[in-house]
Amino acid sequence: MHDGQPFRSVNQRAADHVAEHLRRPPVPQAAFSLMIAVIDLIGITLGIWFAAFFAEGGELRAVQTMIAAGFTAVLTVCALWIGSGYTFGLLRNTLRGSLLAWAAGLGMILVVSPLGLWPQPFTGFLLPAGIMLALVIGFSHGLMGIMTRWAQDFGLTARYAVLIGGGQEASAVLESLQRDQVRDMRVVGLFDDRTDERSPDIVMGVPKLGKINELIPFTRRARVDTVIIAFPLTAQRRIQETAELLRVLPIDIRLSGLAYSVSHGQVEAETSQGYAKLISIADRPLTGGSGMAKRALDIFGASWGLLLLAPLLIGVGLAVKLTSPGPVFFRQQRHGYNNTTIEIFKFRSMYTDQADAAARNVVQRGDPRVTPVGRFIRRWSLDELPQLINVLKGDLSLVGPRPHVVDATYSETTPFETLVNGYAARHRVPPGITGWAQINGWRGEIDNPERLLRRIEHDLYYIEHSGFWFDLRILAMTIPSLFFKSDYAY
Repeated sequence: MHDGQPFRSVNQRAADHVAEHLRRPPVPQAAFSLMIAVIDLIGITLGIWFAAFFAEGGELRAVQTMIAAGFTAVLTVCALWIGSGYTFGLLRNTLRGSLLAWAAGLGMILVVSPLGLWPQPFTGFLLPAGIMLALVIGFSHGLMGIMTRWAQDFGLTARYAVLIGGGQEASAVLESLQRDQVRDMRVVGLFDDRTDERSPDIVMGVPKLGKINELIPFTRRARVDTVIIAFPLTAQRRIQETAELLRVLPIDIRLSGLAYSVSHGQVEAETSQGYAKLISIADRPLTGGSGMAKRALDIFGASWGLLLLAPLLIGVGLAVKLTSPGPVFFRQQRHGYNNTTIEIFKFRSMYTDQADAAARNVVQRGDPRVTPVGRFIRRWSLDELPQLINVLKGDLSLVGPRPHVVDATYSETTPFETLVNGYAARHRVPPGITGWAQINGWRGEIDNPERLLRRIEHDLYYIEHSGFWFDLRILAMTIPSLFFKSDYAY
């Protein structure tokens, strides 16, 4: 199935309605975890500080106590974060989460006590410290519990899923997920190839939206977080074929153990605390905190980049405008995250009447279509700098696989995706201005299939190992790579 083919559903109206409803981005559950961590950091610091104030009888060694309180708060928050004390489930369970945070705070006060920073006698300080921690933590976690339950009730944090399968197996999984409030996963549609009575059009109020091969174009239109495969575990071939089909998507892929139980009459053995056991097959590359950190790096880097490089941007723009007729910027349609179409900005490097927006004829060494200024800015990748605007818009990231032109082909006739197995999997993360392939010399013209294969291999390696520190490493290596690995940049 070609990703670009029109979406045709056996229930087109239902599919259109669901896809339109799922266009709204969710509030990441990690945002609530980060929020309560920051609140705890401030609250624990102030709580300990006030406890020391009372223990000192109104006299306070302000600097020393504040340093000790802040240090203790940092240790407490780090311990809770590492120990999964800020999970979304604990935030909903206010009492359990508050007790855990309170115990961690008291424990860290004891850990810091040998440093001699607390008021003496220490036992006279520990009681007010415990009371103040209980007050600030109880208030903050209670308020956060109300906020998380409110957000969950209104579907702001829900993870939307589609289920592959139907009939009895789908019904069992749906019933289990509806009881699982902690997981907060909402199945919005079914995809199944069967059309007989084993797979009705509606199962427990959830409509069938199409056949399995129609799932990928549906996810291009709708925000889907998870695909659950409700096949029996004995159907290994079907599971492998379906997982291979779905691996191009930036979503979590799960296999329902409950479906196996239903088919074998062992429901209790395959549930976890009464809920469906979901076996992980594949995880999306950027989730929760890692996705937030990457976006924060993009906004910070692009903002400062535009500010610091403003003189260079103005100079290049003037050079382009004054040396050849036409606009300063060149706009081009390219594939973005999840294979969507985006428009990127570049400094124009070719004569206007010979510009090739569709990239049917790739630029070659000594190409007469390239202006003298264009040749220079292409050699040093200065033509890519306006894409910092795309980063701020959210179309691009600072680091990621380079976005290819829509319907990119090799030798004018062969689409890229037919040359390399798994080509579309490079769209599982946002495309970037620079990437792992580029700093390793695989940038510029693709003059043979081997170069495309090596580039895609590097892109997929980046996706599997993507992270904040890996991005920083690639950014640090980008400028040196322009000097030493630019044989194909012209």
